[in-house]
Amino acid sequence: MNLYLSAKAKNMKDYFKSPSGRDQIIKLYEERLKPFSGQYESIYIPNSFGETHVLKVGSSKLPALFLMHGSNANAAIALDTFPNLSKEFCLYIPDLPAQPNKSVGNRPNMKNDDFAIWAAELADVLNVTSFYLAGFSLGGLVALKILEYRSDMVKECFLASPAYIVNAFPLQPLMKLFIPLKRYIKKPESRPLEKVVQNLFSEPDDFAYRFLASVFQHFELDFSPIPTISFSAARRISTPLHIIAAENDLIFPASKMEKRAKMIFKNLRDFKIASQSKHVIGRRLTADFESYIIKTVQAKSI
Repeated sequence: MNLYLSAKAKNMKDYFKSPSGRDQIIKLYEERLKPFSGQYESIYIPNSFGETHVLKVGSSKLPALFLMHGSNANAAIALDTFPNLSKEFCLYIPDLPAQPNKSVGNRPNMKNDDFAIWAAELADVLNVTSFYLAGFSLGGLVALKILEYRSDMVKECFLASPAYIVNAFPLQPLMKLFIPLKRYIKKPESRPLEKVVQNLFSEPDDFAYRFLASVFQHFELDFSPIPTISFSAARRISTPLHIIAAENDLIFPASKMEKRAKMIFKNLRDFKIASQSKHVIGRRLTADFESYIIKTVQAKSI
């Protein structure tokens, strides 16, 4: 099925700027999936916001874990980032709506229960009544929205550099991220792109440059302000929560996040700070976080 035409046919918002731009981004998506050939299943799920593509990896006999990727990313990148989770979980990685990926449909509202509705509909179709949950960056906001409204569905939640808890004072993100990004969108040149990537990634690689270059040129980015969870909403969350924050995160500063998270979440089980890391933590620390998820869940089953 041609998802670009599908979005048009359903009269939904299309965030790709052109069919050729979409094809370029999806080609990079498929490149990231190549090492996992034969290991995953692609599932398309109609829902209130359109049609969501989900990667399913791992045996259905294992505990279910939903992994939510970050902004301007997709399920293929999330699978490449956390390649070992499927050894211990039946891993479901949705392509978040209105991001550069294979899902089509309208962008859920970050200020209400849209993401919780969306996730519940996915789980219903997949026949998953309860699951573990993990999220990175924007995926952290999605995860917390699910906990805020449907905490009953989630056994335990693990977040890395999550949105929705705190925001940085805007000056540094503006100067080091958003102004260079706007410059690159207006006139694609290597220098502003390099500045954005270097300020976001602890260990940027060639793929990060190529993928973000395509996304910034060919996809309509969401510049909406990121909300933060209220004290009362956070106190309602009953699910055990584990967080890792990046020490040098320009968007969601670790020290500020630690202080507020410990104040508002009554079931915060652990808060770690990834030393000398930027928003996208490096491979070694990501692998450590992946191992932490596996070991924490295994300990529960003993």
